[in-house]
Amino acid sequence: MKQSLQIMQSKCFSLFFILLFTSSYIKAQTNPCLGLVTLSCDIAVNYSLPGTSGAWSPPGPWGTPGSEAVFEYTALATGSYTITVTNNNYYVDLFYKTSSCSSSGWTYLDDIYSTNSSVLNLTAGTTYYFLIDDENTTLSAGTIEVSCPCIPPPGNVDTLVNVDTNVVNIIATTLGQCNDCSLRSSNDVVLEIDISCAGNYTLTTCSGATWDTYLYLTNAACGGTVIAFSDDACGLQSSITTNLNVGKYYLNIEGYSSNSQGVFNLEISTPCTFSPLPVKLVEFIGSNEANYNILEWTTVSEINNDYFIIERSIDGHQFEQIKTVDGNGNNNGFSYETYDDRIGSDSYYYRLKQVDFNGDISNHSTIFIKNINEIQFKLYPNPTSGNVIVDINAASDISIMLRNSLGQLLINNKIIEQNQAEIDLSSYKSGIYFLRIEIDNQLITRKILKN
Repeated sequence: MKQSLQIMQSKCFSLFFILLFTSSYIKAQTNPCLGLVTLSCDIAVNYSLPGTSGAWSPPGPWGTPGSEAVFEYTALATGSYTITVTNNNYYVDLFYKTSSCSSSGWTYLDDIYSTNSSVLNLTAGTTYYFLIDDENTTLSAGTIEVSCPCIPPPGNVDTLVNVDTNVVNIIATTLGQCNDCSLRSSNDVVLEIDISCAGNYTLTTCSGATWDTYLYLTNAACGGTVIAFSDDACGLQSSITTNLNVGKYYLNIEGYSSNSQGVFNLEISTPCTFSPLPVKLVEFIGSNEANYNILEWTTVSEINNDYFIIERSIDGHQFEQIKTVDGNGNNNGFSYETYDDRIGSDSYYYRLKQVDFNGDISNHSTIFIKNINEIQFKLYPNPTSGNVIVDINAASDISIMLRNSLGQLLINNKIIEQNQAEIDLSSYKSGIYFLRIEIDNQLITRKILKN
């Protein structure tokens, strides 16, 4: 009897605490501001909406009888932000406001069934409140994330390009870039191109991109007059051929839509005759080896070459000098290699500059190196007297590009079966070749020595 009484008392206490907890939980739902959560950009935060009636009914096209969750975010900079909400059960509505967290003043933003993204222009220093309100009274859960601001580069120009040889190659990526220009809805890269010899020029991504590119040549960054335009000139890639006078021009590399983006190799070619350069550069490449980045470049001629400067950037806009490498004065070409073992980010931009004995500085290529810790990559045998095997564990299509030491394109194809390809070099002469591999819009570069 005593044991039964103890069991009954224990059950009563358990029931009491369950009711107390449930009552508190439901009571908290009557004021969603009590559960206000602070957001940090680019970090998804979970929310869970219990199957109860909500406290508020903000204005919008749909009824929101379910419970609510409220979040706050203070904008770091003035600009465009993307708010992404996921949801696992029926519909939730998204609202926003400023000033303070309260039941009134909400502006309807979006209706989310599974995953939706909305874009808002936010002002630096202002705190914004986001309300997720369930359209029914069943359990719902998901995430909310505010993107970090995309701050355009000074003057909306990403890279400066001096066309002072017959062929110039620019390797870059639109991944992680802003949509600086209103030409299309895609991320873009804007090049300021300095033309020093009037004549016929071709600007093309035909052999240097696997995604749908658009090219706009204008006389002002993100504006002015469109001098030439190209779309689908060679498959989904683009090519412009036009006569240009001496001066500065601006080339926008865009995508078909916001989902069209990736690494590209833009080639600028012209039959113009240029004065001999102090240093004729064939290739500036880089690769990641988990804990450090390898930087390599090759010249075919050098005149009064004092030294090289290596600059590094996280965002592709603000560069800092990290190394100098001695040049070789006057010679018929040389291969250089250096390392960056102080990497604290997944990806970096590197820029190469060359300094003459008289102090003149020439700007060369800018490259992008992404951390590839998760990609298993093998290239063998290297050196080789014939064939080279490429093995990669990536699940998606892989694009291969091979150039010789003069920068000429020799191979441009895709690995289709079992992520393995065999490159036949038996018909090519001995020397150095440069292999570029694009995987999921990441670029890996390797040097091959043919005996």
